[in-house]
Formats: sequence, C-alpha cells, structure tokens
Amino acid sequence: MYSRELILQGPATSGWFWFYAAVCVAAAALVVVLLKYERSLVSSRVGNTLLTLRLSVLALLCLTFLQPVVTWVLDRDRSTKIIVAIDVSESMDTADAHADKASLLRWARGLELIGNAATDDRLDRWISEYKIGKEPTWVLESEASTDASRSELARLRKANVEQVLETIRALPRRQIAMRLLNSTSQPLLAQLHKIGAVEVRAFASKVETIDDSLLGESLAGPISSLIPQQSDLSVATDVGVADDRSKVMGIVMLTDGRHNAGTDPVEAATRLGTLNTPLIPVMIGSELRPKDISIISLEHPQIVFQNDTPVVKARLAADGFRNEELTVILQHADGTEESQVVQVPSDAAEAPFVDVDFSLNADTIGRAEYLLRTAVQEGETREDNNQRAFAVEVVDDQSHVLLVDGEARWEFRFLDNALNRDERIDLKQVVFDQPHLGVLPTTFFSQRLELPARPEDVAESTMAELDLLIVGDVSPSDVTSNSWKVIDEFVREQGGTLVLLAGKNQFPARHRSDELRQLLPVTNLREINLSQSGADSSPVERGFRLQLTPDADRHAMFQFDTDNVENRRIWSQLPGHQWGLTGTARPGATVLATAHRADEPSLKFERDNAMIVHQYYGFGQVLWIGIDSTWRWRHRVGDRYHHRFWAQLARWAARNKASAGNEFVRLLLQNSQLTLGDDAVFEVRWQKRFLDLNPELKAFIEIFRESDAPSEKPFSRLELTPTDGSPLLFQARAVDLPSGTWTAKIAVENANLGSEVSTSLYVGEPLTGELSDLSANRDLLTQLAEVSGGELLMPDEVHRLVELLQPPEESSQSRQETTLWDHWIFLLLFFALLTSEWVVRKLNGLP
Repeated sequence: MYSRELILQGPATSGWFWFYAAVCVAAAALVVVLLKYERSLVSSRVGNTLLTLRLSVLALLCLTFLQPVVTWVLDRDRSTKIIVAIDVSESMDTADAHADKASLLRWARGLELIGNAATDDRLDRWISEYKIGKEPTWVLESEASTDASRSELARLRKANVEQVLETIRALPRRQIAMRLLNSTSQPLLAQLHKIGAVEVRAFASKVETIDDSLLGESLAGPISSLIPQQSDLSVATDVGVADDRSKVMGIVMLTDGRHNAGTDPVEAATRLGTLNTPLIPVMIGSELRPKDISIISLEHPQIVFQNDTPVVKARLAADGFRNEELTVILQHADGTEESQVVQVPSDAAEAPFVDVDFSLNADTIGRAEYLLRTAVQEGETREDNNQRAFAVEVVDDQSHVLLVDGEARWEFRFLDNALNRDERIDLKQVVFDQPHLGVLPTTFFSQRLELPARPEDVAESTMAELDLLIVGDVSPSDVTSNSWKVIDEFVREQGGTLVLLAGKNQFPARHRSDELRQLLPVTNLREINLSQSGADSSPVERGFRLQLTPDADRHAMFQFDTDNVENRRIWSQLPGHQWGLTGTARPGATVLATAHRADEPSLKFERDNAMIVHQYYGFGQVLWIGIDSTWRWRHRVGDRYHHRFWAQLARWAARNKASAGNEFVRLLLQNSQLTLGDDAVFEVRWQKRFLDLNPELKAFIEIFRESDAPSEKPFSRLELTPTDGSPLLFQARAVDLPSGTWTAKIAVENANLGSEVSTSLYVGEPLTGELSDLSANRDLLTQLAEVSGGELLMPDEVHRLVELLQPPEESSQSRQETTLWDHWIFLLLFFALLTSEWVVRKLNGLP
C-alpha cells in the first residue's frame, strides 16, 4: 500500500516561518500596487496576465524558502519461499519389500491407497497391532451380527490390505516421494503453493533446481549430472543469502536419510536453525536392513610398474546371509575368470562382512580393466550392487633418477638411501665434495657431472634417458652456467623433470646463472631460520610445518592416504623444519605448500610465501622444494612417508616424460584414473616455434568413447585456452564424464599438427557405501530436524506440513523521498514564468 506525505523542511522555528510569510505577503502587495500603476498603460486583460505571472513567480520563490519534500511510503508483506528437496540418489531406487507391515500400511495411507476419514480409527488400530507383531483385529464384534458375516468381512478386509501391501512393496522410494508430491487428492506441492512460492530441488551428490510442472519427466530416470552414486544431505540445504524481501520459510526434504559424503549435514541443519528456517524431513524407506549383498570397499593401486604383483582387496556386506557360502569372481581384462568361495560369519554383531583379495597381472604395459562380482542370490533386495568395475594402469618398470649434491649432507644421505632401496628406481649419484682416504681407487660416489658439451647434444646423450634430475646444495664452480644451459635443454626440449632442493651454503644463493634464474619457479627468496628456538622440545614440535594448498591435493606425490581428510591430517602432524627458503611464486607457477600458519592463508599469502612450487617449463617441469630436511618425516615412522613422497615423485616424473606428444606438443592428464564426478583436466604444452609459426591456431580436445568407431562424432569437444602467465601451456576441463574408458586427442584448426596426439583415461564409479546399507536412517533425520527447529514426518503425516509451515506475519516498508525545492523542474518553471512575464511586458511597450 502506498502513502504520500508533504513535509516542509525550511523554517527551523515558527519565528522564521512567520518572517518568510510576512516577506511573501509584502511582495504580493507590491505586485498589486504595480498593477494599479500599469492599468493606465495597458488593457485589463494584459494587466491580469502580468499579475498572474508575477504572483506565480513569487509563489515559487516562497515555496523554495519552505523547502518542500514529498515522501512516498510502500508497505508490503515479506515474500516467502518453501524449498522441496527430493533425494534422487541410488538408494532411493530401492523397493522396500522387506519393510514391516505397519510401515507399509502407513505409506499406503499416505498415498491414499487405503483408508479415508471414516476408517482412520480402524487403520490406526491395525497399524498398532502390526507394530507389536499381532494379527490385526479385522472386524469388531459390533460391526457384524453373526460369526459368518464377521468371518467373511474379515477375509475381505485382510485380502484388500494384503493387496495394497503388495502394491507398496513394489514401489521404489523415489516413486513414493513423487506420488506424495503430485498424485493424491490433495497433492503436497499444490498445498505448499497456497502458502508461498515453492522451489523444487533434486539432489544426490550435487543439487539442481527443477521445474515442478515437469516433475514427472525430470525425475523419471537417473540424473547422472547429480552423481546418484553418493548422497549428500547438506547440498540441498543451501538457502543462499536472504534479503529483506524474501525468506525461506522451511525446507521439506523427501529422503531415506542415507548420507555418505564428506560433509556434515548436522552442521548445515544447525545453520538453518540460526536462520529460523526449519528442516522438515519426510522419511521414505524402512529402517530394517534388507537381505542384500553389496561390495562396500575396493582397494587397489591405480598405477603399478610392469611385472609388479598388485593385489585388489574387497569387502562385501552380506545382510541376511549369515553362515552361508558366497562365490566371489574376478573377471580379468582378457575375459578369463578366477573365483574364491568365502564363508559369511554367523556371529557378527551387526551386518556381517567378508573380505577377499585377488592378485592382478602386471605383465603388459597399458591399462587393464577388471570386474569384481558375486552371483545374485535368491531373495536379494537389489541386484545392481553385486559388481564393481575398476582399472589398473601398468607403466614402464623403472624411473631413471640422477641425484646431484655438493656434499653428503643429511638430506642427501636419507634421500639416497630411500631411492636406492626402491627396486623400481634406477638411481645414479654425484657428490662433488667427499672425503677420499686412498684406500679405494676412487671415491664412493662419482664426483663428476657427465653432461654434454653443448645443449643441442642432450638428445643424443645418456642424459636423454633421465626422467628426474635432483639438484641439491651445489656450488657455482661445480655446476656452471654452461651446465645450467644443458639442464635447461633437458627440461625444456626433452620433457625432463628437475627438482631444485634448497641448501644453506651454496644453492641457490651463490648462483648467478641466467638459465637458473629462468628455471627457478620462485623469486625474492627469504630465509626462515628457527634453529635456535625450540631446541628442548620434541622433533615433532620444533620449527615450522608445511601446509598444503588445495592444488597439492591433485598431485600424487602428496598422497599419503586415499582419503583427503586423513591425508591432510597426516601432513599437519609431520615433524617441523627449522630452516627453509620461501619466496614469491612466478606467474604461471603453482604453489603446492607454504610454511604453516594458524589461520586460513589467502591466495596472496600462498603466492608470496611459497615453499614448494611447481612450474611447467617447455615440455618439462621444475619443482622447487625450499627445505633441506624432508628426512625429518622419518621420525618414529621410518620410511613410511619420506620414501613414499620421493618414490611417488619419481614415478610422477617418469609419467611426465612418457606423456603423449610429438615434436610440436605434449598432452598430459593431471589424473588419468578418475572417479565419477571428478573433472578431467587436460594440459597441452606447445613448442614455442610451433605457436610462432601458427598465430591463428585454435586447438581443441576431442573426447571419444574407446568403443566408438573412428568416424563417430566426439562425445565432447573442448576448446584449449592458454593459462595465465604461461602462454605455452593450454588447458581444457571436461566435467561430469560418464563412467567408462575414454580416448582424448588434440584437434587443431589453422595449423598442421602432424602425427596424431592422443591419450586415454578411465572414469570409475565411486565406492561411497551408497548401496552398502539400504536402511532408512531415522536417527540422523531426527537430529537434523531437531537442530534446525523442524520435525521428522512419515509419509502419512505430510498433511501436517501446512500447519508446520505457516507464513510469517512480517512486513517491510520501502521509503523514498523527493525534494521539490531544488528539483530541476522548479528551476525550469521559474525561468519560464520570468521569461513569459518579460515577453508580455515588452510586447505591450512596458519598461
């Protein structure tokens, strides 16, 4: 509703007001006196016109002194919105044939398959009797006069109930949710629309908004973009940032309560409570665990070396099969099968589990795909969770590493020891300064770095076989400017990986090589020296720890555990370092770790305080490690983390060297073994000469299913774009690739790429436990409702939502003010009146 009000802001006191009024009256009187004088010179019509114009000008002036302001006030009710979130994860496709009859009857009543207002008391009685395990009293004595009629009525009622229960047993949970929303005499969505605006969301691992008028079509089948293999109850609770004109009245969530994502739904629900937005779950599904076999975990290496003996370990849940034998089958990539018979334990406290492991074949280089499965057993609730596909990539059997240091310092000794004991690493060492007592003809390690005389000879030298070159605390006299030119060629043109380890004495402080300056991914190096502090504390507490950045999560060398949360916990508890060099990351370089700080570091802090930095350099890459004490990670755990870090780094370097490419370009996947929902990130590194010769180049990544014929159109075509700060490095990102094996190749326009450059990747389905426990989780849903101020409902209680979601009696006011006294229209009108008065006077001969 609108209202207007005129306010005079000019006179501060009543005295000023009367002064302004007296001035205006005096001016009006003078205008009238002037008219009497002019009446003898002009006609009365002209005189009246002049009087009107002069009084109008005077009125505008007097009004300006009063400073009038017009105020507009709009009163309006606050708009409200209800979010309806429908769980479409895989567990919601379960039909609860195993549910108890009391629950089935309640669901049937909620779907209006049975009962009405006249029979509600009778249904309540039957449900109560079913709950205590008693056969319902189908007919009361008062409902029939004879035993025969009573018996016949009981038979008919029982048959009707059994038929209804069979119908409900065949309905998947998602279908029950859909019918509650749209298919009853008073559809839930229609009732909610009477209260406020309704936003319908479908969610699983992700969430998206759908048109409620197309609800049936939208939810008819699986929505792969939401990753239904995982349930995340938190994603559906985001209410955004409400302004003063809108409010989320509540969230109605139709779900079975299964949650297997890494988020905390209780925390999300608590936040809703602080916003006075209740979460009202409608639990769909039985709390009883059904008879079912499912593969709940599958552990296997993603990448192994040729001739290794990798093992896949699986755990199966076998609800309802205690003390029975199961046959587990592993189907190999070549179609052959092997099987094991396992006994399901009979004394498990909860759901029984069985563990099984198989050895895999790693004789042939390439990707091998496998299928682990069990036969479908009689009486199983679901048949689609008895098998899992996975893949293992077999790579070349060795990484070739050259370790160079100025002296056998602690970092060199432990690094040499760790890499030397790895059978998959071919290690050579060079130590320039080492004692020689003359007992042996030569020193234990070589003292000479064998490099080609000219950079262009690298391709024909033994250096071309290297995958990884690690340079420690070397002096400029041992690794000269010419040596850095050769190393530059090794990295830039041969695709080698260079690791630069900081040193206290020589490197990089005393080096002045321009080539080294270009290779270093950091500038403005600064020393951190805590050697004099914390000497009395334990090694774990001394110094500073490394703090991984989000970019480090994608690099294999930093993975100490497959679970990301556990991996970060391990890094946070590694022993600290007392000395290091931190610097500013170059544009285009990626910061992987910084010195730890208590608060969450900003992106600017990370780039200005980089401790471990990665940089692509031509076809190769450079890694800066600003500490000289990774050996400290061995404290009380031996080689567990120290060796794993360096071994994974060596394998990572070998993979980079072996990436697909030709003389113009290299194609590398950040991860060739993906889980459904992960982004496939493609990195293409061009030779500078090729880009210079083809300035109009347009490049794309074309993705094909491995089974597609060569003439098939690509499943996806992604444009490659240069990255910030690295004009030779292009990237493309594929989102939501379906599971399976894919081939990606580079396609170009306005250039000739020569030979085809392609690589393959595998997308596997996540093992989230989504189908390992098919029971509805009442406890979690009750907790979510309580902390948010909501209430848990059953399907036959959805009519109460109208009571629980009452629109708030709130209104808001919108107030606007317009000043008239200094408005441009006032000024225009003032001068228009003055001009008109002057024109009339002059046309009639008045001065």
